[in-house]
Formats: sequence, C-alpha cells, structure tokens
Amino acid sequence: MEIDVTIVAGQRPDLLETTLESFGCHLFDHFEIGMVFVNIDPFCGTDQDGDTCEAMIHETFGKVEIFRPKTPSFGGAVKRLWAKPKRKVFLHLEDDWTMTEELRPDRIKPELHNDVVQVQLSALTKRKSPHRYNYPARWRKIMGLKLGKIYDLNRPLFATSPSFVSAEFAAQCAALMDPDKDPEKQLYSGMTALSEFTRSYRSLTLQARDGGPLVVDHGRDWLAQRNVQKEIDNGVSRWTSMP
Repeated sequence: MEIDVTIVAGQRPDLLETTLESFGCHLFDHFEIGMVFVNIDPFCGTDQDGDTCEAMIHETFGKVEIFRPKTPSFGGAVKRLWAKPKRKVFLHLEDDWTMTEELRPDRIKPELHNDVVQVQLSALTKRKSPHRYNYPARWRKIMGLKLGKIYDLNRPLFATSPSFVSAEFAAQCAALMDPDKDPEKQLYSGMTALSEFTRSYRSLTLQARDGGPLVVDHGRDWLAQRNVQKEIDNGVSRWTSMP
C-alpha cells in the first residue's frame, strides 16, 4: 500500500527522533512511502534544533518537502500539509507520538471506502465508543452525577491526531480551513463551512488488537515538564510558558 506522509513538528528533536523510530519499525517498514511533507514550526527549542529535525527527516525518508515558517501556527501547518499529498491516502502525524504494536496495510485498506475518509489510530483519549463511527460526546448529568455519554450522531468527529486520511477529502478540508483557528474544532464544530463539508463523511477509530491504544501521546508530559500550557482564545490555540 503506497502512502504519502505529513508531519507537524516543532523544534523538538528528542521527541521527533523517538516518533520516527517508533513509527519506522511499527508502520513505515510495512508501507510504500511516497512523498513526505513536514512542517517544522519555530515552537520550543532553537533554530539549531529545527535544523537537527530537518536533518533527521532527510535521513529517514527518500522524497521530502519541508516547510520552515517564520511564526508558529498549528492551524496553518495542518492547512498547508493537508493540501499536499498526491497519493490516494496519506498518514498524518505529529512529532510526539509512539506506537504500541505493528500496523500493516491489511488493517487499513478495508476501512477506507465510500464515505469513510479517515481512520484514526486509537489513543487513550480516543477509545472505542458504542458506535462504529466517531461522533462528539458529552456526559449526561443529573445533580452533578455522570449517567453516561450522549453522542451527537449528526456531527461526524474528525481529528488531527495520527490517522490515515483520504487525500482528496483532506485537500478540500485544507481549502476551507482557517489557519488562525484550531483545525480539529473547525472540522466538527458545526459552525463553519468546513464542518458543514465534513458532515457528509465518516471517520472511525482503529483499536489495538487487545482493545487498547495504538498510539501514545508524549507531548503533554514533555510540555508539562517545561511549564508550557495550551490556551484557547476565541478558537485560536496558543502555547504559553508559565512562571
């Protein structure tokens, strides 16, 4: 199965190295990798760290296109990268994830068809729901007690975490995406032209064989150790260093 790859990265070579090694042996070795598109934002680290990340990418992949914008923008990075893949399907990654088991094409091919345009790799925050497809959920509460989740079946849930994505679908998403706002929320908010477009499609989550997570997020711990926190102001995500 031939795929392109997109990677959203910061100037964090230690995280990127771990991610590339993990996905290399668990996934990349089992797929035919076409073009690899990488956005390295000036986020955390130094320009030299960014150069180290760029060198890692060139050492790992054969055909590479790297973007080094002057200002960090997660929305801008996703918009830029999702417009690029030319293969029918691509793998979207961030620089701070690892895998828990091998993943081969025979587990992906049967899932991506008709209106299913994204297969998310399960994480601790994206566990199996009672529905085959992904929908946003909220807790039903009575007097402060949680009595189960209510799923909004009118709004398919898409994500920017590790996933296989239809390139045609992603290109249309990129054209509608506001680079200044959180891309994930735009995909399913129900209040944007992008979320209206995605309403006609579906996303599902692929579990590990034991029912657990396929990928693990190391970025939150990395940021917490450095007292960096995420803040969202009017749909715009910013990372700030706390005293």
